[in-house]
Amino acid sequence: MGRIIGIDIFNNKCRMANMEGTAPMLIPSSGGIHTIIPKVVCYRDGKRVVGNVGNSQEDGVGMCVISGNENHIGREDVYQIYNQTFSAEEIEATIVHSLKMDAEEYLNDVIETGIFAVPVTYDYKRRMAIRIIAAMAEIPHYRIINDTTAVAVSQYFRNLDTVEKCMVIICVENHISISSFEIGDGVVEMLSSAGVLPGGKGFCGDQIGQLCNEVLTAAEIGTTSIKHWYVLADTERKDQVTEAIIGLDSNASIHQVRDSSIAIGCALLAGKLEGNSACDAILLLEASTKDVFLETEGVLINIIPKNTTFPTKQSLVFATTTDNQTAIDIHLKQGDGASDPECISFGTFRLDGLPSAKKGEVELELTIDVDFSSIIQANVKEMSSGKQKTYSCDTPFRIPQSDLDSARQRIKNCTCKYEAILKNNTIYNPPKTDEKGKNRNGNKLIEDSTEIIKEMLVSFDSLFYGISQMDEAEKQTGVGRGMVTVLNQMLDSLNKMGITAVVSEGMFDPNIHEAIEHIIDSSYPENYIVREVRKGFFLDGKLLRASLVIVAN
Repeated sequence: MGRIIGIDIFNNKCRMANMEGTAPMLIPSSGGIHTIIPKVVCYRDGKRVVGNVGNSQEDGVGMCVISGNENHIGREDVYQIYNQTFSAEEIEATIVHSLKMDAEEYLNDVIETGIFAVPVTYDYKRRMAIRIIAAMAEIPHYRIINDTTAVAVSQYFRNLDTVEKCMVIICVENHISISSFEIGDGVVEMLSSAGVLPGGKGFCGDQIGQLCNEVLTAAEIGTTSIKHWYVLADTERKDQVTEAIIGLDSNASIHQVRDSSIAIGCALLAGKLEGNSACDAILLLEASTKDVFLETEGVLINIIPKNTTFPTKQSLVFATTTDNQTAIDIHLKQGDGASDPECISFGTFRLDGLPSAKKGEVELELTIDVDFSSIIQANVKEMSSGKQKTYSCDTPFRIPQSDLDSARQRIKNCTCKYEAILKNNTIYNPPKTDEKGKNRNGNKLIEDSTEIIKEMLVSFDSLFYGISQMDEAEKQTGVGRGMVTVLNQMLDSLNKMGITAVVSEGMFDPNIHEAIEHIIDSSYPENYIVREVRKGFFLDGKLLRASLVIVAN
């Protein structure tokens, strides 16, 4: 069985993560130390490069550099490059395929399933585009969740013993997503959501307050019920979002979370699907972010209102509207209310062979089934005869298999041409050797030491994470003391290989620390490290990886 990873592609940078032992970890790109991959596709002389390599290309004659492509997904937008036509989905799939290759190299396994996080504003057509992207990138299985849900899941371990309501706000350059949640007792439940589409109208501080009020009203809760605000915002918007929250008269804690929280949340769900014991207790309940309408014989009925928890199955019984009506057309739509100018159509399907009778005498039942990934199936049945017809709401948005196969081949060919370039670097700069084949610590070099170091750090991270979840009393038990002893022995072994730990006490240093979360707590000085989440290391004095830390104020 292949691996399951979390994938975040909806910012200017991409991130991947998976469960390593009992801890979610970011997956580096093929450059080794980079867990953040620039979201760039570069075409030059008919060839294609992506990510770190594509981002490093200098503009020149005959070059086309594409970024910000997420604004065009699901809109039937195309690019004309070197007399060829590429869909926005194929461009995005090029990036996802490159991420998949990097993950397979790093994990030494096949990627079988991807957990994708998308903006809450994404309608069915755009979510279907993500499924097409996954197929083009040769990821056979997938699950699609909302980006705010991923952030909420990343905070799951804060609320193991209590049930609390919280708000998640994602406000970055190209979109806004806001949702309310109830988290605790093993459950992460979305209550309501609102946002602004990628590529939509420009950001202003007032929008945040208005959208938050919309979300709170839909969930029928007040600001006093909110215990935590989790904010993922870029530097230009962070202060405005904080001011908007303060303006809502909320006394709840405000937590500035990192971009990596989306990929980390997806990784925790990947762990649950893989049967990881650390994630097994998580129960995720998402809610629909759009209304689903039935339109028949000129009548419009909201059959699945926005913010309905799914998976769900909703049924509606209705009757014919004319005498001797022998067929009925079912038209399904999705949008933010019946008057939404951007409503999408799922298409129209017909049930023929109705019994001839007076209007109102023939009854029909329409059932809409929404699964965990918000995939919608419809079924209409004539009640007296049982005659029925099932319709997949994917139908209008599918692409021909020949187009899918062609895109896969183009992506594979272009990526393979640059595989050697993308894999040029290693996870670290190897230690210098003397003429006797020893490093400066006098230890014999171990063949393929990169893989051995990776494996040791996976085990170390799992043990470190397990100990970090213990209280002081638990650490004094036989099991706790044993785990601490093994951890110290592993540190000694790493030291002998020239690998030393980054000190993560006191003040935050951006050169050796990466803040995955900021908290506001007056008991700590500004930029003070509250807790180390993952230990960082040096290799022969050069940074191998930064420490992941939580920073105050």
